[in-house]
Amino acid sequence: MLASMIAFFVSIQPLAAKVVFERTIDAQSIDGVSFSDIQDVSLSANQLLLSTQKELITIGLKNFQLQHHYVLTGKNQVFDNKGISGLAALPLNRTLLVNAKENRWAIVNQSGKALVAIGHEGKQEGELSEPIDIAYSQQRRVYILEKGNKRVSVFAPDGVFLLSFGDNSLEKDVNLDAPSNISVDQWERIYVLDHAKGGRISIYSSKGKVLKQVLAKDLQAYFPKKPKLQALDVTLDGRLILQDKNSGKIIFFFIDANHTIF
Repeated sequence: MLASMIAFFVSIQPLAAKVVFERTIDAQSIDGVSFSDIQDVSLSANQLLLSTQKELITIGLKNFQLQHHYVLTGKNQVFDNKGISGLAALPLNRTLLVNAKENRWAIVNQSGKALVAIGHEGKQEGELSEPIDIAYSQQRRVYILEKGNKRVSVFAPDGVFLLSFGDNSLEKDVNLDAPSNISVDQWERIYVLDHAKGGRISIYSSKGKVLKQVLAKDLQAYFPKKPKLQALDVTLDGRLILQDKNSGKIIFFFIDANHTIF
């Protein structure tokens, strides 16, 4: 919820974390788009990207003013139906989007036109079921988080299936249960937000091995009350972003090659 957006930077130290206030954005809407409709948020080098079920909104990071507002669903659009559930920033001002209702993902250019549109429904490898979020890595991998199949499916940018994980651990409590958000850091570690157990973040290696799992209640020190995590993102400059529905705050953490924050 960007109506009251507060960003903190956290520098990981051996014994303690230093928290420094950065910025608050107060607004109810931009160009007629209510922040309460926002489905996902992502950062590029120079833009804040927001998506609703049918729109893509970009805001400049220099002055935090609206740059573009595109409708991407409907006749002759990227998707036929409303249902955009996630996005990720790509190089060259391109954006990666996924539509949960159509079981498809797409890459659009800075004019909101589709460069790639791929996907179909199913449970087999390479097929999708309710793809709720999407991420792109420096290794040119597309990570799609599936709510229906409770897994992560990994593709090359041209649509070639590579692997899947999150649903195949012998420890059933470790497997994804109600996943909602995914992102990847510059060291190809995958972060998945899961609403199981009151909220949980699962961190995976590039091969799909679980590195760590953290419950939302363990993060309460950073929020005014028990958080209900609604969105997650990791930027290439080393920041983890967590959005809390209960307080309407967005918290930024610094990360590095030797730490996964928690």
